[in-house]
Amino acid sequence: MALKKDENLGRLLLLAGLAAFAVGVFSENWDVSRLSSLKASRAQLEYDRDEDFIIKKPDYPINEVDYLNAPEVAGDKATDVEKQAYEGAKREYESQKEVLKKKYEDDIQKYNAALKSYNKQSAELRKKKNLTQADYDKKVASLKKSIQQKEIDINKTWIPLFLRFLGSLIFLAGSFFVLKFGTNYEKGGILVLIGFAIKTIVGL
Repeated sequence: MALKKDENLGRLLLLAGLAAFAVGVFSENWDVSRLSSLKASRAQLEYDRDEDFIIKKPDYPINEVDYLNAPEVAGDKATDVEKQAYEGAKREYESQKEVLKKKYEDDIQKYNAALKSYNKQSAELRKKKNLTQADYDKKVASLKKSIQQKEIDINKTWIPLFLRFLGSLIFLAGSFFVLKFGTNYEKGGILVLIGFAIKTIVGL
């Protein structure tokens, strides 16, 4: 009966040791994770602030006529065929020039309308941004303060260290009982587990 109690005590100590160690590791990683989350929240807030109040200005249209090459004038010694080819190319050039000129005029009208809309929206966004600036500054200041506090908390490592160290001691005590009173399967499992955990335990 006493042997059974010692065996059960060893198992309980093993579980308690692993639990304490896990809580210590979790506590340490939790602060690091929270710091990363707070920094990400601040970066997201700043990014959204920029995106919410930025509107793309319309591009000024390009006058393609400026890039249209006129046909080379036929010389005095040009043949009739060459002269006819030049006249045909010239007519095509003038026709294309008129089309591009009309297109540019239409593009200018569209641009002016888009620019007018852009200026109106920009004015509205500037007004909205100014009205919400105080609230935004307050949120950024709050996140900045939380980040500073969490950076301080991360350096308070004695609690996670204590839990990991205590968990390791309890785990070793439980391992002793299991190795002494447990079954052969449990003994083998404990030896394997200790082999994997020894590096972390020594690292304390």
